Amino acid sequence: MWQTVLTSLIVLAAAVYAFWMLTPAALRLRLARRLAASAGRAGGPLWLVRTTTALERVARRRAGGCSECSTVQAEPGRPKRLDKA
Repeated sequence: MWQTVLTSLIVLAAAVYAFWMLTPAALRLRLARRLAASAGRAGGPLWLVRTTTALERVARRRAGGCSECSTVQAEPGRPKRLDKA
């Protein structure tokens, strides 16, 4: 009985990991933001808020792109202007 439960949990964890790693970076970031928003609502357990926030941070870091891109930044802002000499 316990072997079946443990094996099922290992297979489920492997499937979730494979899904997460094989999805496009933009979709991972969108999913991570939704999870963080739903966990951050009032009454959510603190461990879940911390986990989803860390998950969002990792998804944002692995999204790639330049540092000026709104995908990488938490909130899109105006790009920095370079002074022409």
